[in-house]
Amino acid sequence: MNARMVATALFTYYVVVNVLTAVLFVVDKRRAQYGRWRVSEKALLGLSLAGGAVGGLVAMRAVRHKTRKPAFRYGLPAMVVLHVALAVCLAYAGARATVFSADAANGTTASDGVDAGVPPLDDGYAYVRARVIARDTDRKTVTVEVEPWEGSDVGVNVSSLAPGTSGEIDCSDLLTLAGVKEGATWVFSYYDEGRTSLPVAASSIESPEHFAERA
Repeated sequence: MNARMVATALFTYYVVVNVLTAVLFVVDKRRAQYGRWRVSEKALLGLSLAGGAVGGLVAMRAVRHKTRKPAFRYGLPAMVVLHVALAVCLAYAGARATVFSADAANGTTASDGVDAGVPPLDDGYAYVRARVIARDTDRKTVTVEVEPWEGSDVGVNVSSLAPGTSGEIDCSDLLTLAGVKEGATWVFSYYDEGRTSLPVAASSIESPEHFAERA
């Protein structure tokens, strides 16, 4: 499951649980007015904690239900803050992902300082350091300008692409381009065929800092 599918699933869940929570608040209010069977407070609070706090809070205010009970009056706003904080943390964690592996079979990825799914340095890959000029997320390509390596010996199979070379790198085999920002420098690996010009097909992308830790 790729990042877009995960985001869609989470959004769908969030909408459903909030609508359900809001409906149950209204139903419980109506049942209380007519002396019928009630929805338990544990169920209302449980659904709110499970992501439906916004729906519960809106319904609580709209139909003026449970507004005098501290568990609801203060608990639901606290849950909303908690959920917002969790969403921010998840978004931040996703933004920090700096390596996007081509190994879609097992879905491996790597982030800052973590080696997972990038090709071994002694494998048949060439490595090029390049600055991203533009990216096309629909075609999954990036336009780059090759940069020189820092230091005379990086200890790996350096690409034959000359510094200053510009062109496209095909990233269609990678899981995502979400974190590849324009203007940033990345280390691309591709299967070494002795190529001296672009385009090439990337096998992985990683930050220079992560690459330096491996090299």
